[in-house]
Amino acid sequence: MGFLKSVPVTGFAFGLINKETGASVTSGTVNVYITKDGGTQQVGSYTPEHEGNGQWTINLSGDEMDADIVGIIITHTDAIPQHFTIKTEIEEDTSAITIITATSTGTSITGQFEYYGSMEGANNYFIKRLNTGAWDSALYNDREAALIQATRSIDKLNYANSKAESSQNLQFPRGNDSTIPAEIEYACYEIALSLLDGVDIEQEAQTIGVSSEGYSGVRTTYDVSYHNEHIRAGILSIEAWGFLKPFLRDPLALRVSRVS
Repeated sequence: MGFLKSVPVTGFAFGLINKETGASVTSGTVNVYITKDGGTQQVGSYTPEHEGNGQWTINLSGDEMDADIVGIIITHTDAIPQHFTIKTEIEEDTSAITIITATSTGTSITGQFEYYGSMEGANNYFIKRLNTGAWDSALYNDREAALIQATRSIDKLNYANSKAESSQNLQFPRGNDSTIPAEIEYACYEIALSLLDGVDIEQEAQTIGVSSEGYSGVRTTYDVSYHNEHIRAGILSIEAWGFLKPFLRDPLALRVSRVS
């Protein structure tokens, strides 16, 4: 978790080095200036404190953190100026979110929610996976949006059995299950990672069956016998497809709902 918008920060640490000698600056007047979203610069509301060995700390108020981008410059007569840029995140609103309980076989669901799994579950999943830079560097809001979009892709497919509860807003759990299978959550995480990594389903679909390409005359040859089934089904990640396929009634059929 990074810095949250409008949430105070206690003990923001920085170091000061003498610009002439390279020694630690341990005393004197330290000035703090803050700019929010490129607006008018203001003086920091807290007085910096020296913690030892040239390390200083300041506090940032909720008002000073009330911006998408917070710019900080710290000056001292004898020190090299320090610059910091903070990109804030919006704190998750849990007031309308159903509390879910993780189990060894999946996630127990007792109400409505927007995506499969949880942010904590996704973070734990990616800790044990390589090449997760797109997830690691994404803001909370982007991660959540990716999980929601991934869930929509999952729910378009045609699954065996019916919903466990007709009132549930997502396709899982199904049949006699009371929990969402862990594989469905994993598929959601994998698709979300692909989305954050910039994979485009339409672009991927255009490359299905390409057997050769030519540069002179712009020639492309397609092998119509080739079927990349996970792309045809609208699933970005082949890893996710491996998790989803055992639950499908027809791997390439979309779910169609009649609206009255």
